[in-house]
Amino acid sequence: MVTTIPKEAKLRQVHRETWMSLPGICTLTNDVVQEPPGCSAFVAFFVGFDNKTDAYLRKEMSAKKDIVLLDTFDRWDFSKIPKEKPPFDWKGLKEGKVWVPSEHLVKPNFRKEVIEKVLKSFQYAWKNFPWVTHYAKNDMDNFPFVAEILGDLEDLPHSPAGIKSKKIMPTSNPTPWVEGHGVYYGQYQSGYFMQGQFYIVSRPVLECIFKHTHVEACKGKPGEDTMVGCLVTNTYNVSRSLQAGIPWSRSGPCPEPWRLAVDWGKKVRGALRWCPCKPKQCPIGTGSLENFCRHEYPA
Repeated sequence: MVTTIPKEAKLRQVHRETWMSLPGICTLTNDVVQEPPGCSAFVAFFVGFDNKTDAYLRKEMSAKKDIVLLDTFDRWDFSKIPKEKPPFDWKGLKEGKVWVPSEHLVKPNFRKEVIEKVLKSFQYAWKNFPWVTHYAKNDMDNFPFVAEILGDLEDLPHSPAGIKSKKIMPTSNPTPWVEGHGVYYGQYQSGYFMQGQFYIVSRPVLECIFKHTHVEACKGKPGEDTMVGCLVTNTYNVSRSLQAGIPWSRSGPCPEPWRLAVDWGKKVRGALRWCPCKPKQCPIGTGSLENFCRHEYPA
């Protein structure tokens, strides 16, 4: 799942012409009802509507066959908006001044929209693409190295991430971890979630999230990545896990998945796992996204 907004048509084309063009990668759309043959991985752009570029988006959907349109709103206008309420420490309050929103312009905050969109993306993919075993969320400014990631998933215990993550194996299950218990793969953060640039949640974990947990309890998290980490944490017996003591956690009825901590920014066995396409953050290129995301390694 590549989360995007309608007006990013040129950036979507960058993805199509680079890693999405590799052999074995197939695309999905809203009208796919069964697994396409001969595919090692599937990809789709998950996008909402914005009431501005919807007609252009539908033309792109018809031509490219790699977009899933969600019933969610993607804000189009990024210009500053009036701040409706003053901050708690506004000095003008003590001076008897009146807060005038139009005099205090701020950049809009899309946190709630992003959280809702990522949640709907996972729900849609889990419900409509049941043959998928692992569901990855990829940002538009991220370049995934698909072959290396698939190699990890094929043999997790012996993969670089698996070897690194033996110390954080599940502790709440009555039996040793097996693949059916689930996987949560990414750059491990703060003891319970994966950084939002790229992460994977396997189908057993999503099955438990959407069937056996209270999804609304995690929507108040500060970001979509922390929300997903919260949802994963609430699927198993937290009291017997490494996450014991987290005040907001709610134990669930499912096996505890294995959190696989990935060194995304380091060469592991000669290859990266993914690369954020941002200056100074990735050792690939030095320019715009078009020049930055290339399937190359630095000398």
